[in-house]
This record gives sequence, C-alpha cells and structure tokens, in this order.
Amino acid sequence: MPQGTLRRVSRRTSGPKRSNFFAVLETRLNEVLIENTELSSAALEEFYVCKRLVAVPPDNRDALVRRVPEDIRALAEGFSDQDARVDALELDFIDFLLTYKANRILSVIGSVGVGKTTFLRYVLRSLRAECVSLRPYVPVFINCVALASPHPNYSDLLFEIVGSIEHVFLGKKSGATTNGTPDPAIDAEKTQSLSLEYRQLGSSLRSASDIVEFVQRLTQVCQAGCEPVVIFDNVDQLKPEVVADIVALARSVHLRTGLCVITAMRPATHSTQVELQRGNGAF
Repeated sequence: MPQGTLRRVSRRTSGPKRSNFFAVLETRLNEVLIENTELSSAALEEFYVCKRLVAVPPDNRDALVRRVPEDIRALAEGFSDQDARVDALELDFIDFLLTYKANRILSVIGSVGVGKTTFLRYVLRSLRAECVSLRPYVPVFINCVALASPHPNYSDLLFEIVGSIEHVFLGKKSGATTNGTPDPAIDAEKTQSLSLEYRQLGSSLRSASDIVEFVQRLTQVCQAGCEPVVIFDNVDQLKPEVVADIVALARSVHLRTGLCVITAMRPATHSTQVELQRGNGAF
C-alpha cells in the first residue's frame, strides 16, 4: 500500500465511554448465560441456537422427525437449516419424554456454560408453551445453585421444590408461564393448598422419603394425562457427597413415582456417579 494512503487509527472512542449497542447486548447475554429464574420464554427463543454440531447421523434425525407428533415435526421441517427451531438434540430429548415408559432417568451432560440449563428450559418452557403434545410435561426445576448451602438438607431441597411449583405451576413470578397465569396442566387450587401445607411443615421434614412423598402428591394435582418432570439442575455445584445423595434421590423419585427425572451435570461428575452407582440412576 502506498505510504500516502496510510491512515492513523482514530483515538476518539478509546476513552471510558461505552458503546450503547454493546451495553444492551451485554445485558441480554447476561440474562441468558447467567442463572436467572426470571428469564422469559421470549428471551430464550431469541438467543437459543438450535443448529449446531451433533453426533447424530442425518438418517437418525429423519427417523426421529417421523416419530414425533405433527406440531413438533412442523418446527423441525418447516424452517430452513439456518432457522430450525428443533434439531437432533431437541428431537432426541422430546422422543425420550414422549416414548420411553421405563428407565426414565435422564442425565444431561455438558461442561460449564455449554447450555444445559438453557437447553432444558428451551424445550420444557419455550417449546412446551407452543406445542400441544408437550403440554402434559410440567417442569419442576430444582436449581442446586439456589440452595442456601453447599451441604443442603432435605428441608432445603423441599423449599426449592415448593418454590419451583409456585413459580411454574402457579405463575407467581413473571416469566413462569406465557401469560402469567397458572399452568392449565394442574389444578391451581389443589397445588396452592399442597404448597402451603409443606411450607408450614418446614424443617420438620428430614428424610428423602419426605421428598418422594411430596412428589407423589404433586402428581395428584395434575390434570388427567399430565405429569411433572423433575429436574435436578446444576447438581455438581454441590459437595461430592451431596451429589451422590441427589443422584440416589433422583433414582428413588423415579422408581416410586414412575415420573421422568432429569439430572444435569458435568461429564466428570456424571462418570463418578455412574461408577459409584454401578450404572444405576443414569440413562
């Protein structure tokens, strides 16, 4: 390049002044990437990336598309590759929910920040809000990051579960449902009564069987054909001995209730638990 065409880099924007665009972008990215129970379904859909590298051959994806109901198939087939709303990972998870009737303990594995929580919320909140075939599966998120201690007791777990059903089932906080109203899959009055009963019991609940009993009673407030999906999220944020207790509790909840139970954790934590449990408690 001739010397006469060289230009000095402008320093007019090198000071502390921030770009308004990046200030807004940073806020929205934080809403998605940092744990935030107030995140709305609209925000999830805006940032969730469906089309990504997966270890699923195209013919397997096509087979899954043929197995899922029409409303989900439309989201997988009705868009270009760049705009796909449902792809291989979503299809596999949805197929698990709809098809598997035994051994319904699912481990969602991924490194920190890879999007395990976003994936689960995208399917069980955003897609569920618009797909009739997913409406029977009401998510109950137990966020282990939100627990008051890295050594939580069963009362702490119950407090988080009760808060989750009030958030998702009863729509007590913004973003819990698409319109801020109780979830139609449950009996709101019975759910409110159950929630108040267990809040009053508080610290008197001291065993895993109390949690299992609560989940059993939770199934009774669901409308016919509907069921809770119990999700233990961010499990590996707890101490190793507590993680083992959570995995055992997840297996017990499934065996006692037959419900789908999901645990989300890092690969190393999952491998350790599979070894400790001799392969039980993970699908």
